Amino acid sequence: MSSRVKKLSNSLLTGVLYQSSIAYNNYIYTAGGGVNFNSPYSPATTVQAAEVFSNDDIGPWISQPSLPNAVMGAEMVQWSNWIGLFGGSDGAVNPTNTNAIRISRIYGNGQLGPWVTQGNALPVAMSYSDTFITQKSVYLVGGTNATVTATLFVQSTAGGSGITYTAVTAGTGGNAITIQYATPSGTGSVVITGTAILVTPAAAGTNTTVLAQIQANINASGLVTGVITGTASDPVVLRAATALAGGVGGPLSTIYKALLNAEGSIGPWTLVGNLPAPLQAWGCTAYFNNFLFVVNGSTLYTAYLTDETGLGPWKTSGLPFTRSNSQETAPTTIAFGGFLIIIGGSDASFNPQASIKVGAINADGSVGAFRDNGNLIGERSAQSLTLHNDVLLISGGINTTSVLNDVQIIRLASINY
Repeated sequence: MSSRVKKLSNSLLTGVLYQSSIAYNNYIYTAGGGVNFNSPYSPATTVQAAEVFSNDDIGPWISQPSLPNAVMGAEMVQWSNWIGLFGGSDGAVNPTNTNAIRISRIYGNGQLGPWVTQGNALPVAMSYSDTFITQKSVYLVGGTNATVTATLFVQSTAGGSGITYTAVTAGTGGNAITIQYATPSGTGSVVITGTAILVTPAAAGTNTTVLAQIQANINASGLVTGVITGTASDPVVLRAATALAGGVGGPLSTIYKALLNAEGSIGPWTLVGNLPAPLQAWGCTAYFNNFLFVVNGSTLYTAYLTDETGLGPWKTSGLPFTRSNSQETAPTTIAFGGFLIIIGGSDASFNPQASIKVGAINADGSVGAFRDNGNLIGERSAQSLTLHNDVLLISGGINTTSVLNDVQIIRLASINY
């Protein structure tokens, strides 16, 4: 017997990817998410709620108070009568992340109150992290930030002097990368926006770079590379320009925690430890029986973690399959009833999958052989997964051609190992 998957009649109000979701009492909530298949993703401020029924169905989606800012790749958690939305990205071509935490009160009828920004912001601006909650704390695992760095080597060719100027890197998040570099006559700047590199010279003088604008190609890896020439009164050659393009920044290896207070506030953030490798961890972690599980490509990391003892040493084991952790390709991972369950996501060739993989969790935190346990109705990645009692609700995401708005349900009692 394999997992029984059912597609529900009440779809989301619009198709979204990397939206945030949570379940509380008899309601499921979803917030934000990108609406476009390609960048810019144009995330929404929309918040929706639907009642969850005992017959494996949900009611129509009803709009709730909107988020103060459009966001995708944020993390949503629930405690007491509160929902919190952590971080996220604006989904632009050169995206900006936020460190804001927005909270909303849940009322008895399932309605949400207005969103309010919480005082203890995240330690850094980030998106595409993953969260889990213990009895007292919320943990924030991995993710990516918007810090972009670059190194430029600018060579003056005036008079054949061959003087080489090495950049002083000053990467910033946002829609542009500003790099300061030294010249004999002062300090100029270079701004990379999309495919354009704009060079602003220092004051005119001997061997000062005077170049209005040069263009660069951005390859599939998101790097500005190659030899680029420009003409001006003092020609220059950009000998080796390497920069993360698009403001995506680098994945994070950090694990932070904060205390959740019953009145809705969140305590200060402290660093618990680090992952074995930096990881955009959206949908890739699960917490069960004091063990943290992290899926990274074809590798599974496991560590013992409690509020009292902190993070123990990591153990590494191989997976018989690969699930990408890159943007738009993440699976969803959950631990329930002694099983680690990995749903959908993209393979090593970035092809969305429909598979449901299940491995039994042993008492020492090791996981038995993964077995196929049915399939979703259609391939997808970057979806949101919500646990309501013993029911999983899978919503949104993308396939190979479009952004999805359907909702599917899996009764975990149908999991067979």
